[in-house]
Amino acid sequence: MFRRRMTGGAILLSKCLLRRMQEERSSHLPLETGGFLLGLRRGLHIEITEATLEGPQDRSTRRSFERRDPGHAKLAVAAWEAGDGKVGLVGDWHSHPVGSPMPSAADRGAWLTLAQNLKSAAVGIILADSQAPGVFLSQPRRLVMRPFQLKLVEETRDELVYARRDQAPFLVG
Repeated sequence: MFRRRMTGGAILLSKCLLRRMQEERSSHLPLETGGFLLGLRRGLHIEITEATLEGPQDRSTRRSFERRDPGHAKLAVAAWEAGDGKVGLVGDWHSHPVGSPMPSAADRGAWLTLAQNLKSAAVGIILADSQAPGVFLSQPRRLVMRPFQLKLVEETRDELVYARRDQAPFLVG
């Protein structure tokens, strides 16, 4: 999967899925939008395979997005069933209509709560004015609400690989 071996976990995101999320962001401007991230956990690594999109009962403003539509949960359950229990909720994503892809205190708190509910790391992605998304990882046992910001460490034709800034990836043989 990776040409580099990671000293810790990595997040794998397809370029096609990222483009779809960016198009969703653009179509909802000047309001925020978002959804859940679904995927596979492979040891320390997380592969994001799907993202839910805004539903009719969700609430979005210029400064917030609330997932209220039951369609998010229905899609997550359907993915879990179709994937024989291997595909599940791995995080959430949302947009910032203006500014940077840096998380607010509310974003950090929501990711920490999600990680605690999942009893596992949760990925947070923020799409903003910049082309590059903000990709973050929250741990369920962290006492501080500060998630780790991930950086792009590898790019293939179809996929992006993100890892912690303090990791030292190295090429495999």
